[in-house]
Amino acid sequence: MITGRQIRAARALLGIDIVDLAEAAGITRNTLAAIEQAARQPHKASLTRVVSVLTERGIEFTAGDGVRMRSTGIEVFEGPERFDAFYDFLYE
Repeated sequence: MITGRQIRAARALLGIDIVDLAEAAGITRNTLAAIEQAARQPHKASLTRVVSVLTERGIEFTAGDGVRMRSTGIEVFEGPERFDAFYDFLYE
């Protein structure tokens, strides 16, 4: 079960506020605030929509009440100073 702490942490990682997440999930701001504060047991459908929005945006929920950005496995090399790093990467 995802906790309110995880949802708040996920919002912080994504840089979105409670209103943006609530709108994306199709629930009210008050409902999301209550879920985050554990003020009431959320409806399964509401929690599923919130989790769905967060995972679509790259959040991964981990064991032990954790949250992190999902790794894409892609490394981006930008700028002339990263040219040598790119060749080192290819060589490895």
